[in-house]
Amino acid sequence: MHSPLIPITILHQLKPVRIKDDAIKKLYHGYVKAGYGLENMPLLDISFNSLRSKNFDAGVRFKHLSTSGKIKDYGSPGNSNNNFNIFGTRYFEKFKLGANLAYNRDVVHFYGYKSPPELFSKSETKHSMSDFDGNVNLASINPDKDSWTYQASVGFYNFEDNRSSSENNAKVELGIGKLLTNAKFNLQISGEFGKIKQALYSINRSIIRFQPRFIINENLYSIEVGGNVAIESRNNPSGITPYSKPIKDNNYHLYPYLSTSYQVIDDAVKIFATLSGDLHRNDLRSFSRENPFFGRNVMLNNTNEKLGITAGTSIKLEHDLMFVGSAKWSRIKDQPFYYANFEIPSTFSVVYDKATLLNFRASLEYKNAEKISFAFSADYNKYKTDQLKEQIYIPALRVGINGHYAIAEKIFVKADVFYNSDVTGNTYTSDSTHVYSQFVNIKGMAGC
Repeated sequence: MHSPLIPITILHQLKPVRIKDDAIKKLYHGYVKAGYGLENMPLLDISFNSLRSKNFDAGVRFKHLSTSGKIKDYGSPGNSNNNFNIFGTRYFEKFKLGANLAYNRDVVHFYGYKSPPELFSKSETKHSMSDFDGNVNLASINPDKDSWTYQASVGFYNFEDNRSSSENNAKVELGIGKLLTNAKFNLQISGEFGKIKQALYSINRSIIRFQPRFIINENLYSIEVGGNVAIESRNNPSGITPYSKPIKDNNYHLYPYLSTSYQVIDDAVKIFATLSGDLHRNDLRSFSRENPFFGRNVMLNNTNEKLGITAGTSIKLEHDLMFVGSAKWSRIKDQPFYYANFEIPSTFSVVYDKATLLNFRASLEYKNAEKISFAFSADYNKYKTDQLKEQIYIPALRVGINGHYAIAEKIFVKADVFYNSDVTGNTYTSDSTHVYSQFVNIKGMAGC
């Protein structure tokens, strides 16, 4: 069910591996999906695409989902999401040119208070967030063996809310590659530049990246070796006041990169491992999609994953059944955690801490042509933090199940169920002279 709940940070989206289907699927111009759920929850999803073509591909999609349900004796929890996206790609003899435009608008109401409805109006607790983004990209196709491959893109987004926050960002990417005698060389270069304004201060931020790679592919194994170089810069306010003098802050990060896989049993068992690190950009738009209940003047630090080591295996149990499992250890600086503010209605701030993450993932997928598919996924995350006593608002265990069954050629039945385990949150108590913050346990939740 789509209902307002305590927001929980989701750092990694779980995606079960897809079993290859060699059959050419019949395409349709689009679909219309509509529904209505409990708590006054309408759904509308409209999509229209061009059919399979060697020269052109284009489409448009609109999606709306909202609810205006109630929680007895609490403030209004109504929320909505609207998304519109239009895209197109033109294919030429040696390259393709594409573009897309998208608009997204989310609305929530701060509802963490128990009082008569007249205490706050809906407009006073409303938090609306909108972002508009676009991208133009160019990439080579069907190159000669000895030719350079290339890809380039220019993109932007603008994000703003109704609480004096806004964010503008532009990104330029360039990639080149070439086949060598026994390997392939790739180089990705990108620059990201933006300005963020909040109620009390504004900052300029940029990240420039260089990612060289050498790739060797043989019959049974592959090796990819290289590095990640990230240069971040920002004008950092010395204090959160309108009169803060900006301080220029530059940081340079160098990370190793090594990825390898080995086919133990042909088309059945593969093992893989990766050693890497990266700089992850945190911004208002990404936080709004994880936790739209954030307050004013959110501190924004980039997350520095100094080193991450992953190892796992993929096993084809049967022709239609695939299992993928992995384990990861990583050392992180400035890992973001949400923290409830002492105010009514409730909002959240962001705090950062050093952390060591231990992650286990597993997925099992069954797919029988176009008739039926089933997938199960589990994700376990355990953070060992430096200053915080708990990994607040992050569930240790997330489980998901989804299924698809084709009743007839154009009639499908789908189901998605998820479960998040208990999380640790924070709340406040007070007496006549002091206010105290304390950790509390929040029960796990299931939804569909």
